[in-house]
Amino acid sequence: DGAPDADRMSELANIVAGLAPKIPGSIGDYGFPIPNANFGNPISSVPRETLNDVAPDIGQQQIMTAAAGAVIGFGYGRCRVGIRVLFPIVDATGGLLVPGFVGKGPIDAIETVELDNAALLTGVTHTDYTGTATQTADGSLLAAWQIQNKSYADAMHGTAYIVLRLPAGQGYRFGNVTVTARMLKVYDPRLDSTTTSGSGAQRLADESTWAWSQNPVLALAHFLSTAGFGPEETMDWDTVATCADVSDQQLTLDTETQTRRTVGIFFDLQQSVDAIEETLRSYAGVFVVREDDVVRLIP
Repeated sequence: DGAPDADRMSELANIVAGLAPKIPGSIGDYGFPIPNANFGNPISSVPRETLNDVAPDIGQQQIMTAAAGAVIGFGYGRCRVGIRVLFPIVDATGGLLVPGFVGKGPIDAIETVELDNAALLTGVTHTDYTGTATQTADGSLLAAWQIQNKSYADAMHGTAYIVLRLPAGQGYRFGNVTVTARMLKVYDPRLDSTTTSGSGAQRLADESTWAWSQNPVLALAHFLSTAGFGPEETMDWDTVATCADVSDQQLTLDTETQTRRTVGIFFDLQQSVDAIEETLRSYAGVFVVREDDVVRLIP
């Protein structure tokens, strides 16, 4: 019937202030209770030092030597890396065999191999191994070591590598052997017909059904959940699918179309799990929410 009294207005203002969302910094800043939850840091708070230090620059990435005890790297998306030479050896024809690690597998494929950042010379060949659990030892290495009266039978399961062969009678001068590879295969719940909204043949429990992807959300989920990589946590795969759809959105300006978010990154430096998570989370553009022993992603 008329203007509300000052007490009522003050009470209403306090209620509204209590409900208003705040910039997230801690659980208490959200304006509503979230039991047993951990949002991590806001996207904007990923330190520049973390992003700069967590992966090598392109110069370091293409170096083909590694110190004893150096880590075997792993990558997501399409990466260009220098092989880490193992033990060059001469075969029966005088050709030089140069085996070298590419990274942890199974990866999808090795697309190109270059010698000193140029196409391979005539006669130079290579055999590629993607790091499957069923790959066999390289026959040319086995035969070369037999000439030295040594037994060699290392199949290097779970490690992607190449064996480069330089034929005898030619001179070579090179600083590195680099490969461009489609790196780790990842699980996509959208391609799994057993999930809520998926359709396809991928299965979480069967890594042989996984596929290569440049989607950074799938890379983050792989790192967080897959044994031998990160914290090995349980994911809410419905939220992963939702965030992956956001990353895959096609943005068009005039006649140019591109995917909203993609990833191509290689890790071969010792880093904390948190640093790698924060880097992948920055690529993916998501919040990581840990609640009741389940990890959920929020775009």
